[in-house]
Amino acid sequence: MVLTDRLKLTSLPKEHSEDGNARSTPNVLRAEWYDLPADCSQDFITWLHDIYLPQLITQQGVIWTGHYRIKEKTDLTPVSGGLRRIETDDPDVPKGSQYLLVTAGETSDLFLGLDTPVVAQENVAAERLAVRQGYRQAIFIEEMRVDGLDANGDWTVSAPPAIQLGNFNVKNPDDEFELARFYRLVRLPEVAMTLGSIGARKLVSLAGWPKHGILYAFSSIDPGEQVFEARMLANRKPSPVKLRPVLEYVVHAPNAPHAGSRIWP
Repeated sequence: MVLTDRLKLTSLPKEHSEDGNARSTPNVLRAEWYDLPADCSQDFITWLHDIYLPQLITQQGVIWTGHYRIKEKTDLTPVSGGLRRIETDDPDVPKGSQYLLVTAGETSDLFLGLDTPVVAQENVAAERLAVRQGYRQAIFIEEMRVDGLDANGDWTVSAPPAIQLGNFNVKNPDDEFELARFYRLVRLPEVAMTLGSIGARKLVSLAGWPKHGILYAFSSIDPGEQVFEARMLANRKPSPVKLRPVLEYVVHAPNAPHAGSRIWP
């Protein structure tokens, strides 16, 4: 569905099997949020970047992995009708948000299976990984994507230099339809025209607290930016149908959305 000269909303991309028939390419992302205690953060980061992640990227089925330092939020200006974000108050949802590790895999089995190279590596490194605090993870599949002004070929084959990952639920089932229309009619079209945007991937989860995710890929994040909302809102056009403000019915994960720069590789 082409909406403008630049914008094409793309569902799961197709690849061709040996018999020439098109089939959907798997698009599985694992997101891991966590904090680190100050007294061991540098030692953990050194080990993660020098040993653990270089091994992870070689495991069969892993497409890419990117480690991000998330910007600390001070006071976000209200957006979307002057409303502020609603965060979950569920005490069972861990609140880690200093770091975000995103790994792309060929199939969901890579992360959810009992005997896979990724799971085996985690089991060996369990003691080291246990220093992470407020740890939370989610497994997402891609629903649709859009290219941005800085897109160059298939940008989903490597970790973006900077990202914003929103992860959230909605208040009731009817809100799901409103949310789907918002991304198709408003948010993804504006992402396509945002300066520095590589693209966006709308996600739904297979496992974890959030049902929904949205990964925005950018070429960089400015020193004064905490999230990319202001950049994207600068390109907002009126919706062809009346929609409620998203912040009215979306419940975010703790400290979400999470935006920051890649620190590995």
